[in-house]
Amino acid sequence: MRGDKHYLAIFNLSDAPVYVDKTFAEYGYIDKAQYKVRDLWQRKELGLVNSFQVDLPPHGSVVYSLHD
Repeated sequence: MRGDKHYLAIFNLSDAPVYVDKTFAEYGYIDKAQYKVRDLWQRKELGLVNSFQVDLPPHGSVVYSLHD
């Protein structure tokens, strides 16, 4: 049985760059400590992680797929 997928989108609505460094639990994903993560914009597997760090340019965004 395949696990459910979750998605996390982060948007920088400001006119300045933003550095984001958070765990998934800080966004409410508390059922698991870590997930297999795929960056949907870059079409790249990021591996099994429990947090992420990303530099977002002004008005930039990222979308991650989180799965078992």
